[in-house]
Amino acid sequence: MALEMKPNCEKCGYEFHSKSNAFICVKEHTFCRECAENLFYVCPDCNGELVVRPKVQADENKIIRDR
Repeated sequence: MALEMKPNCEKCGYEFHSKSNAFICVKEHTFCRECAENLFYVCPDCNGELVVRPKVQADENKIIRDR
C-alpha cells in the first residue's frame, strides 16, 4: 500500500514541491513544517503523531530548510 502524497498542507494550503518537508499522521493527513510545529506534531483531525513524510527521491547529501 503506497502513501497518498498530497500536494498541499491541509491547514495553510502551502504547496509542496519535490524536496519540501511534509509531515503526515497514520491517516495520511498532511501538514507543512511550520503548521506541524504549531500543532506540536499532533494531528488535529485524528490526534495521531505527525512525522516526516518520506520523499519520492531522497537526496541524502542535501538538507532542505524550507517549510
